[in-house]
Amino acid sequence: MGLFGKKKKDKIIVGGFLVSGLPEKENSDLMLELYNDHIHIKSFRDFKNEYKISLDKVTDVKFYTEEQIQKIIEQSTPGIIIGAATFGVIGAMIGGRVKTKEKKTTLDFLLIKFDNKEFCMRITYYPSVKKFINKIHELKPSLSLENKEIVEL
Repeated sequence: MGLFGKKKKDKIIVGGFLVSGLPEKENSDLMLELYNDHIHIKSFRDFKNEYKISLDKVTDVKFYTEEQIQKIIEQSTPGIIIGAATFGVIGAMIGGRVKTKEKKTTLDFLLIKFDNKEFCMRITYYPSVKKFINKIHELKPSLSLENKEIVEL
């Protein structure tokens, strides 16, 4: 029970950032709300408009994960100072050598295909996406079962 005795609607909401598929700025924050007959897409901050995708038009829904390996280059400032003070310019070059570290980042995406178009967003919270996809398959059983699997890239 919600406030004032009214029953709370069981709405599935997915938050994230726009990758492609809408005439809006890339990386705009967005929110998807799943209703029984459509998906409502809006942003509280970045969008000029709100969008609606009818479930009748949805042909595919996929979740996928992408791992990004980012090289971080850092130069040792204390090494430069100590090396320069001890051995001059050559000491500064040796003491300030560049170190490379790798940082692995995992990004989650939701892809929705409809009317020969694709909408893609980067997800910020995975559990709601699983509920979202399961609910769409429940509402539209004609989507093939193979679309339910998670594809790792």
